[in-house]
Amino acid sequence: MIRLSLASMKKMRELGHPISHLIFIRLIILHSSPNHRKAISRILRQMRADKVHPHVSTYNILMKIKANQHNIEGLVEVFGDMKRAQVEPKEIFFCILATAHAVARLYTVCEAYVEAVEKSATGNNWSTLDVLILSKSFVVAIEAFGRMGGLSHAEQLWLEMKSKKGLKSTKQFNSMISVYSRLGFITKATKPYEEMEQNGCKPNAITY
Repeated sequence: MIRLSLASMKKMRELGHPISHLIFIRLIILHSSPNHRKAISRILRQMRADKVHPHVSTYNILMKIKANQHNIEGLVEVFGDMKRAQVEPKEIFFCILATAHAVARLYTVCEAYVEAVEKSATGNNWSTLDVLILSKSFVVAIEAFGRMGGLSHAEQLWLEMKSKKGLKSTKQFNSMISVYSRLGFITKATKPYEEMEQNGCKPNAITY
């Protein structure tokens, strides 16, 4: 369908219709397969020639292509291009970065992007939940949702952690205690505290 899409774009120009960033996004997606990927740089040059300012979604797609290739250097390059274009990254963008670095086991870098996900998260995007779990652990994800005010998400993860991993450490209990305490649910915070003692885990300075 690439040939037909380029013909349609040519017809748009002949009719004087404006070419938006959405058109170029579609072209990038069409050329994302290994056999056609080299054409993406040409598409981006054409985008600049048409004075079409790239949208954050343009970079999201470019990042996803690099992530699927496990191309960390390519990710950094796209991120640099985005900064130079003065396009503000959003939640999805940081999710892609965090996931790619987690898969590559570059956990220190991944953690920095996880923090960026937490700061930019709206609380309504379930891809954030996936990234937080993949990147580090249930404990980090629970605490992150607590900071974002996502109590229901944190509680869901707490129950999932119980069933899948079991509660074996003070750190696990502290994660949920911190969520309840941060959000002002002091009475609820006593429940994981009581469970901690029942499971033979000792409270520490962080607990108190």
